[in-house]
Amino acid sequence: MHCKHCGNKIVEGAKFCAKCGQQVGSATPAHKPKDSGMSTGAKIVLAIAVGIPTLGILSSIILATLNTAREKASTVEQSEQLGASWQKFSPVGGRFSVLLPSYPTVDSSTDTTEDGTSYTYNSYVSIKGEVTFNVFQWVYADTIDISDPQELLQLLLNNFANGTGGELVSSDFSSNGELPAVDFLIKVDQQYIKGQLALNGQIPYLLAIEYRAGEYVDSDYQQFISSFEAK
Repeated sequence: MHCKHCGNKIVEGAKFCAKCGQQVGSATPAHKPKDSGMSTGAKIVLAIAVGIPTLGILSSIILATLNTAREKASTVEQSEQLGASWQKFSPVGGRFSVLLPSYPTVDSSTDTTEDGTSYTYNSYVSIKGEVTFNVFQWVYADTIDISDPQELLQLLLNNFANGTGGELVSSDFSSNGELPAVDFLIKVDQQYIKGQLALNGQIPYLLAIEYRAGEYVDSDYQQFISSFEAK
């Protein structure tokens, strides 16, 4: 069966199209694809809600994590952050593990999109000096279409980049272990966001560091990314 909005093939059981983000409803035979009408403003968020037109999710994510991550992490004594060695972190529930330079500030919320889809958003923010290390996780109650992982990852990355208000400098499909992934670099004013989007079944993860020119340490970034393990 195919999406009645854009003609993309729909995986059995999926409620949303991975290409245009529209709710599947009743699928129809394939037809010539047409413009889905997706505006970056209307779909700013999902980024990780897989194209679900919900305002506020990504904007709150960006404001609360990327733009003010240093503020949130400042609740930890700076001396502890600078003196601590990298540590393996795994959240309650154990869906993943990752090496971080300091114990992260954790934020979690559950909400429902305009069309009734519920999701849980989790963020883990760690800091080392002036560089912020972020792990974002989105868990959806409904099935999402992952039949074309690269297409889905590109959709998520484009919407995420639009949500930051920055410029997508580069992106390359890759992998994280056995997980399909896309590496990216985004420039937002005088700051950079470098990271990777990875897809573990129905759960998207975004691993990213935020830094200014002159602050980037490649060995720290590589250790952060390569240590990630989804379970």
